[in-house]
Amino acid sequence: MQKNDIFHEGFLRQLPNNQLISHFMNTIFPFNVYSLLIALCFATLSLSAVANGRLALVIGNADYDTVPLANALHDAEDIAAQLTRLGFEVMPLKNGTQQQMEEIIERFSQRLSQQQEAGLFYFAGHGVQANGVNYLIPVKSDVHGLSDLKYKAVDSQYIFDKMEAAHVKTSIYILDACRDNPFRGMRGSNQGLANMSGPNGAIIAFATAPGNTAADGSGRNGLYTKHLLKHMVTPGISIEQVFKRVRIDVDKASEGQQVPWENSSLRQDFCFINCAATATYVETTKLDAVEQEKEQLARELTQIKTGYKNKQEQLQAYEQLRQEKTKLEQALATLQQAYNTHQQNTRELHKLKQQEINIEKALRSKQQTEAEKERLVAEKDKLLQDKIALTSQISHYDAEQQQKLEALNKLQQENTRLTVALHQQTAGKTHLSADQLRGVSAQLAQLEMIKHEKEDLQARLETNLRTHQSQTAQHLEALQKIENENVALQLELETRQHAPGSGGQAPQMIGGF
Repeated sequence: MQKNDIFHEGFLRQLPNNQLISHFMNTIFPFNVYSLLIALCFATLSLSAVANGRLALVIGNADYDTVPLANALHDAEDIAAQLTRLGFEVMPLKNGTQQQMEEIIERFSQRLSQQQEAGLFYFAGHGVQANGVNYLIPVKSDVHGLSDLKYKAVDSQYIFDKMEAAHVKTSIYILDACRDNPFRGMRGSNQGLANMSGPNGAIIAFATAPGNTAADGSGRNGLYTKHLLKHMVTPGISIEQVFKRVRIDVDKASEGQQVPWENSSLRQDFCFINCAATATYVETTKLDAVEQEKEQLARELTQIKTGYKNKQEQLQAYEQLRQEKTKLEQALATLQQAYNTHQQNTRELHKLKQQEINIEKALRSKQQTEAEKERLVAEKDKLLQDKIALTSQISHYDAEQQQKLEALNKLQQENTRLTVALHQQTAGKTHLSADQLRGVSAQLAQLEMIKHEKEDLQARLETNLRTHQSQTAQHLEALQKIENENVALQLELETRQHAPGSGGQAPQMIGGF
């Protein structure tokens, strides 16, 4: 035998027993044979347990019409698989109606009566207490009131009575049915399950204390069943110790919100794993744990590879998106520049249109001013003609007045002569006839009338002259104002014509718009 031979006696002595077995199995047997041996160990344990008479009824109800449960079926499936590995013969039922539940409970009771050593009942689903009685709710149950529970649900006492009638030595009841009450608000219906005691030689395990509710869980299993699956495979401990460890873990995980509860009247010890088979099971369990760890690592490696591939694809997609984003940003910048140019051109066009409007207004104003100027010039000419005519009239009137003054002077002279003659006659120097006196009186009257006419004519002449002077001043002022406006408008037009961007030419446009 070579020194490096795997079966070298000294080398074998240096290996601990568990490492020796593992090294031997990994070296001598292929992987599939190694797995087969582990399965055979479990099969041997299971056959031994079946021979000892272990029977389990596992019911999982989840598909309720009102309040479906996410984990009840997973809990029942995993408990059934675990019990099978632990040597129980399992009778499973998923989403059972009332008739199906009652029928399988009857068959379960008949099987237990055939010299079975231990019977286990597990239920995951909705449970409700009404007037101190616990009911397990089937699926498709048409329950509308408390009176319906007695006829459309399964009384938990019915199960206890059936198992007690089978005279099984150890009866185990596990009720993970304290979940939220689907009939909350119904009179007489209380939260959680009521406390209850089973027959002699039995243990009843509740997922939480009486009157409280249990969490359905956010993972595959509910909080209670998750820890029950963990501790029920611990070798060499009694069922009371299993439930105690479950209670500690659930209480810690729920921060005191959920505390599992048990009532026990067991008369003999019961272990899920036979205490006599502890050593063998420990080795197989460790080997199974190593195998599971390998599988887990393989799955994790596959996930990492898949994640890396997905990451690469995401990076490529991100790079493509980044390039597309850059192109879009460039196109957006070009569009923005074109938009700004368009806006500037629009503003220039608006300015040009405004200038055209102002010029049109100025032209219209100039035309109106020219027309007004022509009208005022015509009025001025008319006023000048009126002035000439009036001046002519005044001259004519002055001539007539001069003639009248001359005549008046003559009359005054004649009047003076007559007055002198009158005085002389009065003094007795001259004697006038009656005709002469009448002639003198008539001349005096005519002279007085001519005097009044002269005064009236002078008054009217002065009034007309003042009116004519006032109108002439107003017309001259209006003409001066028009002249000033015309000069200002002319200056404005000349300024606009010589300003930048005007002078009859449109502003130069920017870009291609």
